Amino acid sequence: MSKFKLNKTLKGYPAYKTSLLTIKLLALFVSIFTISCNESKYHVDIYQTSKNGDNLKFSSKDIDNQSQIDANQIQLNINPNIEFQKFIGFGASFTESSAWNLATIPVAKRLEVLEKLFSPTKGAGFTLTRTHINSCDYSNNHYVYIDEKQIK
Repeated sequence: MSKFKLNKTLKGYPAYKTSLLTIKLLALFVSIFTISCNESKYHVDIYQTSKNGDNLKFSSKDIDNQSQIDANQIQLNINPNIEFQKFIGFGASFTESSAWNLATIPVAKRLEVLEKLFSPTKGAGFTLTRTHINSCDYSNNHYVYIDEKQIK
């Protein structure tokens, strides 16, 4: 197993910016969480869904906050020859409210927002989008396309 060189392998690809942003946000979260945990023990609830058939399987654990882990001893090894799942891309959901908000800003700003979302070189490089069927929490109105009476 060889060490994965992130800068040489992914630089220039949309996943590069997103991966670094994700790593930075994760590091910030861990730092804040570590600073804010003054308890000697804390309780964690875990919900696990797996390929083996677990569907939101619940377990809980008490964790001793006093245990020290030397960050220099942690090493992440990635073998690029072993794939567990295919990476399709990153994306976001688009609702009526997001479309309405985009429509209210000037065209130049609208294009800037879309470029920051979808451009692989100047933005996040999103390759996927998702939208809702019928109304959702972020819809401007509540509606359905097929009335329940029509389904029966």
